[in-house]
Amino acid sequence: MNIIRLFVRQVLFPFLRLLVRALLMPGLVIGDWIAGWRLARQGDVVSIEAYSEASGGTFCVFHLYQRYTLPANVVHAIAVLKELGVNVVAVSNLPLAPAELERLKPYLHTFIQRRNFGRDFGGYRRGVLHVLDRHAPDRLILLNDSIFFARRGLREFFTEMSRDGGFIGASENHEISHHVGSYALSFGPQVLSDPRFRKYWQDYRSTEIRPRVIWNGEAALSKLVEQTIKVRPRVIYSLQRLDAALKQASWRDLVVSASQMPENYQGHNPLRQLVRESRKPMREAQPVTKAMLLDSASLTLPMPEEELVRDMNAQYRRELQRDLLDYVFHGSQIHWGALLLTQYLQMPIIKLDLVLRSIYGLGELDSFAPFLTEDEFAEFHQLVTARGEPMMHGTLKQKLMMMTGLM
Repeated sequence: MNIIRLFVRQVLFPFLRLLVRALLMPGLVIGDWIAGWRLARQGDVVSIEAYSEASGGTFCVFHLYQRYTLPANVVHAIAVLKELGVNVVAVSNLPLAPAELERLKPYLHTFIQRRNFGRDFGGYRRGVLHVLDRHAPDRLILLNDSIFFARRGLREFFTEMSRDGGFIGASENHEISHHVGSYALSFGPQVLSDPRFRKYWQDYRSTEIRPRVIWNGEAALSKLVEQTIKVRPRVIYSLQRLDAALKQASWRDLVVSASQMPENYQGHNPLRQLVRESRKPMREAQPVTKAMLLDSASLTLPMPEEELVRDMNAQYRRELQRDLLDYVFHGSQIHWGALLLTQYLQMPIIKLDLVLRSIYGLGELDSFAPFLTEDEFAEFHQLVTARGEPMMHGTLKQKLMMMTGLM
């Protein structure tokens, strides 16, 4: 039975996903080619407004994709960058209303509006080439608004991103191909001075197809810097730091963390196990004493009772800690480890597609409330639920695209 279950999970389901992707891909490729051809004829830049002539120092290309008013957390993040002496070049794939642009102007070095094609890496490309060609940066930071910027720990995070180091990222992903998440990257002189870095951006072809953006964008960029330019990344919210923090956490904190993990967490969850036991019919609840258990099994304690209990608790704690860490390692660590990284490392960035990708349910978002102000949580909740959940609310095509990684 286990072999059949393993075959279905490891072979049949992946095969079906590949089959559905193969059926959907031709239409996406044709639409992508037509949009790319139009972009090549028109050019991707609509306008460039410079508010400063400053060159050198630290620059940040901040990609925006906002249909409505700018979220308060994004404006605050850009303002903090300005306070830290970072020159912010905002690149928007959509036009900003004049009033919204006025809100940003005091904190911007340059504002670039481009045509809406190529997702975040299309915007990155335009901003990076603009900065490299005109401003000779000592350090270049890439950020986008696919994340929520909490106030707690934000200044420290941006300070870390601005420090010495050839390649710095917020978190990483070992799924399929190791890469550092493109929502927060930082490059120092060792990378910026390498001509292959500029050539990568010059040669990058914008696309709307998500797997291509991942492979040719963030995965290829990480590969270039790590394997070709030979600069290893420094990950701020790494598994090593999380492991160390979990080892220092109290037993109570670990149990509470396990109880607040998403429904798809399959590791040890003491509180959930207690709830499950409490729901059993009364006829199944047989009060068994320790003496009865030992007598029925003809067992004797291998060590003093206190020492045995202490060792069992230590082992259970290790298993709980290991399960939490393994869960984060499951895929994109900023997604699977969203709560743990926020709680134990004070990570101030939270991905806004946690519900969209069915990692967190609507009722599970309250776990983040203790780490946000009331106003922040209200905005976070609205943003993270705005697009709904395709597997629940979407069309058949949207569900298939989500299941196959095309959305």
